[in-house]
This record gives sequence, C-alpha cells and structure tokens, in this order.
Amino acid sequence: MLSTRDLKSLPRRWLALLVMASSVTLVGCAGSDPRNEPAELTQYAPTVSLGVGWRVPVGSGSSYGFAPAIVGDSVFAASLDGKVARIDANQGATVWNRQVAPSLSAGVGSDGQTVAVVTPKGEVIALDANGDEKWRAQATSEVNVVPWVGEGVVVVRSGDYRVQAFNAANGDRIWSVQRPGPALALRAPARMSQLQGLVLAGMPGGRLLAIEPGSGAVVWEGIVAVPSGASDLERVNDVVGIPVVRGDLLCAAAYQGRVTCFNAKEGGRTVWANNLSSIVGIGADSLRVYALIVAIGSTPTN
Repeated sequence: MLSTRDLKSLPRRWLALLVMASSVTLVGCAGSDPRNEPAELTQYAPTVSLGVGWRVPVGSGSSYGFAPAIVGDSVFAASLDGKVARIDANQGATVWNRQVAPSLSAGVGSDGQTVAVVTPKGEVIALDANGDEKWRAQATSEVNVVPWVGEGVVVVRSGDYRVQAFNAANGDRIWSVQRPGPALALRAPARMSQLQGLVLAGMPGGRLLAIEPGSGAVVWEGIVAVPSGASDLERVNDVVGIPVVRGDLLCAAAYQGRVTCFNAKEGGRTVWANNLSSIVGIGADSLRVYALIVAIGSTPTN
C-alpha cells in the first residue's frame, strides 16, 4: 500500500493513471452487485388453446371508434366505409348487411332492438333489428366514441365534451350534459358502460360521469385523475378504454394519470388509486385489475 509520502513523490501523470485505475476498479465492483441483476422471467405454461371459430366480412376499414356489440346470439358490427351488419354468433352467418352512409366514425351501439352508428359529420343513424333505418339525428359535433344504447335511449359522447341522449324510438334529443374541457383531447379508444341503471361516460380531463339515462341527471361524478403539467400537452388526461364493473366496484384509467376504483354503491367514493398512464384502458377479473402501461408522455405524481 502506498503511503502519503509515496503519493507525493509520484509524477503527476502517474498519479492521474493511479486514480483512473482505482475508479475503474470501483465501477467494476459496483457492477457485480447481485442486487442490480434483473429478476428471472417467470415461465407460464399455456392452459388454453385458441382458434378462429368463424370469420365474416363486414366492410372495409376500422378505427378506435369501432367495436362490435354482442346482444344474445347476435353480433352487430360496422366498418369505416359505412356498412353495418348483423351476424349470427352461433353459425357466423350474416343475417343482414346494410350500406348506411359513405363513411362512419363510430359504432356499433345496440340493445338488440336499436342499432346506432355515427357519421364523421356527427349524424347519428339508428336501425332496427332487421337492419331497416329508424331515424337520423344530428349531434352537436363529431363523435368518435362508440354509442351506448339501452333504457329507451341512444347516448353519444361528442367532441365538444357533451354527452347527449336521443329517443331510441324517434330520434328526438332528450338531454345534453356538458363539462368544461381541456385545450387538447386524446384520440384513443373509449367506451361507455352501465352500472346500477346509470350510464358511465369517461371524459377528457380525467372525469367519470354516472348519468341517469332517462333524465340526464348526473348522479355522481368521480375524478379518475387530475391534469398536471406546465403545457397543454402534458395536461392531456382523458379517461380511456371502457370502465370496468365488478360488483359495486367501478374502475377506470386515464392517460398520463391514474387507475382509480370507486364504490358506486356509496356515491362514487374513491376506494383506491394508482399512478400510471394507459392509452387503451384496463381489464379485470375477480381479484385483479390489469393495465397496459405506455411510455408516451409523463406520469404525474398527483
């Protein structure tokens, strides 16, 4: 070991080399710390074998505003080029396929009796169970969210931060609910759902509305996430995907925000929340909530 006197007698260039060698040695020791090694991946044996039961063409093109609706033994689906179809879910046979518009921006919502889709200009088109047109009505702006149909109404969420309901029988507008919106909103998959007779609509700005479908009354309003950041882009905080319902528990996710679960029986009381960012929403079973996390943007620590 070199003493202080020995170090002072060394030429400067030798002393510099000695310091560099010591640094390399220290880095090498730190790199060999087993605590820094990645955990071994868990191997899962497949327990289910999946295969295609049937395949039926509907039309051409799709987007985030489209999703099939399954009601009983029927599957209702639409395509970007303006076609709507009803398919027998057991046999995969097309019951009917209708060209309703040159193009569509969202669909399909259905309760089995009314089938609803929307054009890029915000025109809501309703068909009956046989594929015949019932009515057309105009939303206040463009619609890129799948309509919700039930309880005698067709509900759409438009780009001007409104949730609107039309009479499923004749297309008359029944009510409209609007919330202040952020400067920017996300174009991402979003769906409405139902819980305890209420329509659940996720909104830009991290809000989740529980609306009485007959009157438009907002029974309760939950905060999934609070926008955070210095710029409008950082504050984009839309509720994405479809709200997940498990018993009295309702969970939803927000982009650049959180996954939050509410107790719907207790007026939307927050049960728990976890910071993360998702662009497609969440899924759940009886024990866990699953989220696909994205690395786009920042995750606030609100």
